[in-house]
Amino acid sequence: MQAKVILQYLIFFGLAIGLLWWSVKDIDTASLLATIKKANYSPLFVITIAGFLSHFFRALRWKILIEPLGVKVRILNSWFAIMIAYIVNLATPRMGEVARCAILAKYEKVSADKLAGTMITERVFDLLCLIILALLTYFIEKDALQLVINPINEIVSFKKILLVFIIMVAAVVGVFLFLILNKKNADSKLVKIVANLWNGISSVQHLQNKLQFFIYTFAIWFCYWFMTYWGFKSMQELQGLDVGAGLSVLIVGSIAMIVTPGGTGSFQKLVGNILLPLAYGIELEKATAFSFLSWGVQTLILIIGGFVSIILLPIYNTHLQKQNVGKV
Repeated sequence: MQAKVILQYLIFFGLAIGLLWWSVKDIDTASLLATIKKANYSPLFVITIAGFLSHFFRALRWKILIEPLGVKVRILNSWFAIMIAYIVNLATPRMGEVARCAILAKYEKVSADKLAGTMITERVFDLLCLIILALLTYFIEKDALQLVINPINEIVSFKKILLVFIIMVAAVVGVFLFLILNKKNADSKLVKIVANLWNGISSVQHLQNKLQFFIYTFAIWFCYWFMTYWGFKSMQELQGLDVGAGLSVLIVGSIAMIVTPGGTGSFQKLVGNILLPLAYGIELEKATAFSFLSWGVQTLILIIGGFVSIILLPIYNTHLQKQNVGKV
């Protein structure tokens, strides 16, 4: 197991470093740093506020997803768990989700398996939002994106996309069959885990505040888009980019965040080296400088929020325990 974890580190961080080097290898480092220093940092403060708001809306949405399980979690604990998960993902790829559920399960006395199910539901909704926004962006920015899409079509065929979709459907069907075939073994630990996961996933059917759930979902993605669009104002060369360009960077940047931990390297390569220069004609050095600025602000938000949450989480819950003891 330890060798597997080490290998995972090497693959993810090796890829991140490789992409980071690839992003700047054709650019004069001194000139790139000078461009970043000359940027207008005032819009970045606004972006930071929007970033923290997006994570707060995510905490509110997760709270709504958990309520059908019969548990009303505290908003701050939900936010702390989410922010700690982000910073864990920066250090240990794909482990943030585990930490997020474990933290909330500890402080809110709810099954971690059920929480994992709600988190899967959350990811599915975010994926749907990403797909919808990607389609919207394609129709709005079709001419600009065509220069980027054509090379991708040569690599990713429709058959490959269809195969991934079939695998996802087969996985859902497999869960149903597993539960049906193992009804007699309901006391089995594995069956309980799968059942808890499914309860969490299906919790969306029993939401009492469906409207709020969709409002928070919209608010999350609006904040993401606003962070991108407002970020253009930090550099004079990018101030002419419009709403559609903001959507394009949001979609590509979201994909980059999946490729490597925190999007390190992949964000700079996909946004700074490919999207902005090819689709919008932004000079390579300027586009790369923006990608570092945008990625840097997003990463700083996660680091600050994560460390603050690590410190405040036990203090907040200790205070709650003392209050409850005092009431008794």
